[in-house]
Amino acid sequence: MRRRSGTGWLAAALVLAAPAVRAQELTATTGVGAGASAGSASARVAGATDGLFLEPTLGFAMPVGDEGYDALVDTSFVPAFSVGWLFGVGGASIGPEAWITYTPLNVEDDVAGVGWDVYGGRFRVAGGARFHVDLGALYLFTHLGVGFDLLHASWEYDLGPMHYDDDESDGGLVFLPGFGFGGRVADWIGITMRLDFPTAMHWDDDDGGVDYDCQTTDIEVDLGVTFFL
Repeated sequence: MRRRSGTGWLAAALVLAAPAVRAQELTATTGVGAGASAGSASARVAGATDGLFLEPTLGFAMPVGDEGYDALVDTSFVPAFSVGWLFGVGGASIGPEAWITYTPLNVEDDVAGVGWDVYGGRFRVAGGARFHVDLGALYLFTHLGVGFDLLHASWEYDLGPMHYDDDESDGGLVFLPGFGFGGRVADWIGITMRLDFPTAMHWDDDDGGVDYDCQTTDIEVDLGVTFFL
């Protein structure tokens, strides 16, 4: 009889203790999860974005510099791709960045006159640095680069029996200052808007062809996706 009574008391004690044990386990698990999330968020605010990033964008460029350039070129679409590596430094991140773009220039055909068909394109490759700051799920950055700017144009004249065509390419130097902001839709992906002010300089190449001796400045507005890998 005593054995049965002792067994009954033990079972009752286990039943009463089980909810408290479960509550302690749940509290511990929730505490760890909340601590990890808070730690991750605070780490991001502290500028812990670190590693490789890839940023494809699509935008448009508005010419604002050099009268001849403004008269010849209208607002053009700019597909671009940048890649870099960020290192967390204190409350921010900094690292190298590289850009590559090709812009099919929207050329004003009527500038050349009746019968002319003009095509223009611009290729740029540059390298520089990006400074990045996290503000929770949002981020701000600024960047600066320098690189190579290649302008190409081809033109064709057709009027009655007359036909003429030619093309010319010229390399120059480009400076790429800009800034941007964005927000993360996941820990590793963000939607980014960028505002850049590329300025390219070309000089007389003395090759006997068309002279690209000019300075071109654009305002570029780009929207894209940033992958933080």
